[in-house]
Amino acid sequence: MSCVPNAPEAAVKRNLAWFCASGVMVPADGSWGVAERIVLTDNNLALAEIFRNFPVWSEIPGGRVVEARRPDCNFQTALLYLLAGEFFDDPGYTAVAENILGYLYRKSGMIFPENGLWNWSNITKFPCRWFDDNGWCAAIALWIARRRGDLDRIYSMGDQARRAAVLLAGGVLRSLEALSEIRHGSWPDPEGFWLGEPRLPHWGAVALLAAAAVLRDRRDDFLAATIDNYYRRLESQIDQLIASELSYAVLGTAAAARVREGEFHRVLCERFARRLIAKMDPDTGNLPSEHCEAPSGTRLVDTIYTVNWALLGLQAAARLTASEEIVAAYKKLLNLVLEIQDHSGRPELDGCWRGMFDLTAGAWGGGNRYEGGADSIYTGWTNAPIAMALLLAACDSSLTEL
Repeated sequence: MSCVPNAPEAAVKRNLAWFCASGVMVPADGSWGVAERIVLTDNNLALAEIFRNFPVWSEIPGGRVVEARRPDCNFQTALLYLLAGEFFDDPGYTAVAENILGYLYRKSGMIFPENGLWNWSNITKFPCRWFDDNGWCAAIALWIARRRGDLDRIYSMGDQARRAAVLLAGGVLRSLEALSEIRHGSWPDPEGFWLGEPRLPHWGAVALLAAAAVLRDRRDDFLAATIDNYYRRLESQIDQLIASELSYAVLGTAAAARVREGEFHRVLCERFARRLIAKMDPDTGNLPSEHCEAPSGTRLVDTIYTVNWALLGLQAAARLTASEEIVAAYKKLLNLVLEIQDHSGRPELDGCWRGMFDLTAGAWGGGNRYEGGADSIYTGWTNAPIAMALLLAACDSSLTEL
């Protein structure tokens, strides 16, 4: 990448050091991938539910590493390390990215070779195909394949991801005809194949990131029509979307606008962004924690379901639209994320972003849920996406331009 280093690069290096020192990546060369997250155990009232649902872990000081290897977390971390290797001109970072990809394609056993889709994790004993997870996997595989033809040839990344993108788009398209009430994760796929509610952008917009990635390289009328149809439907829901869902919608429409002709997706991206900004605290730049899997509050910085995706989305929207309002909001959110990075000095924490920051207390906190809250520290979803956003900020770029 041709970039001018700036303030975020130091935060990225601290975060990369956290991946190596915290216990989430053992060995630290990425050859056996990255774990889902760290769970801190002191005064964590969600522990029983967490370890009933995630029954594999390793002990570390003050907590446990949830040892499930998820393909989306691994792809996000691999992309972070690949970009870091380019930006810092450091072959060590690049080697970690290559090792994680080797784990995914050659060791993990998580990919379904007949269709290029990924199971939820290495410990899942039955087909468990989530829209959002597979959307990230396919989109990132295509982004990496475009940058690294050698890796594409070794693992057939692009071919597998394109097959997955078509299946994802087909599932999203079917969901638009569902008559059931729209709820988080509730859509019953009539074919029993997919998990997730793609009528919400948490699943649908992320699934279609893969379609947009395909369209960067080739024409596909089905994928193009599915993207257009989806966002025309989503436009009517704009007033019902919480901050988390709006964040996904901003990112998804920014990606769509890069590959579709006309102004529809760009204008809609700006509308979603302005709606999201209307929820933003004018002093801190924070967005309210409203997601059902996290504690709720306007003074809580949710880095698992909200602020992380809002940062990537507003970054992409700022680059796409050049709107002064969106650029200002993006920079305010960027500064907030930089300010709350962990500086505790503890190897399992230093350089990370924990799952929730309490602005009133001026410290990490706000409570816990079994997948969200302050004491869950995710590799993917939180740390890799946030560090990627900072790295892209240092390059004056965005995720949708990869």
